[in-house]
Amino acid sequence: MDRKDYFILSLSLVIIIAVLTFINSNFFSLSSVVVSGNKVLTNREIIQAAGLNKEENIFQIDFEDISAKLMEKHQIKGVVLKRKLPSTVKIKLDERRPLLAVLSNNKYLLLNKNGWILTKIEKLSNVTYPILKDVEVNTINNKVKLTEHLQTSLQYLTGVDRKILNRIDSIEFDTKDNVIFQLESGIVKFGQPLKIDYKIKLFNQIYHDLKEKRKKLEYINLKYYKNPVVRLE
Repeated sequence: MDRKDYFILSLSLVIIIAVLTFINSNFFSLSSVVVSGNKVLTNREIIQAAGLNKEENIFQIDFEDISAKLMEKHQIKGVVLKRKLPSTVKIKLDERRPLLAVLSNNKYLLLNKNGWILTKIEKLSNVTYPILKDVEVNTINNKVKLTEHLQTSLQYLTGVDRKILNRIDSIEFDTKDNVIFQLESGIVKFGQPLKIDYKIKLFNQIYHDLKEKRKKLEYINLKYYKNPVVRLE
């Protein structure tokens, strides 16, 4: 090896050591965690579940381990983790979507479309999703057993636009199992649980149209879905 080659090799080693030293320095110590996509779990709950430690070098954080820990939470469907230099980790969540609340043991259970219990709410005033009234609730681990009324209610709500969902106060079934939405103002009568997807699509269209025109609703009757009846206040 001549002197020139030796110099290049030595310089390369010095650069590699310098880069490795810099990467493992305090400059890249974790100082902030940015969480997005969460509506059910709080930022604090997510960071605690992830087990992230401040001042840990962000290049030494095991993202596979963090993802596995977060996926243990039944509220979470998917996780994406990213590093943002020099000292930030971003956590983007795909949470299970809340749809319905049911009362059990003096607490309101917030459910997704498959009956997963996403959270428990003690005060009625804090419930911002439709409540299914007069339903028997049996829980198994973190899920509720889907009775016919529960399953039907979740099927209806799955198709409701998100902007409308929080404007539905409750869902009821009359003695003939006709489905009724109680809204903030007015009611919606769906009749028997038939042609559910079509009726919900029609309901979304009618509701948005009334909102755009600033009309106040008294009721919508979709029992005979080919001839919907809309009455205004």
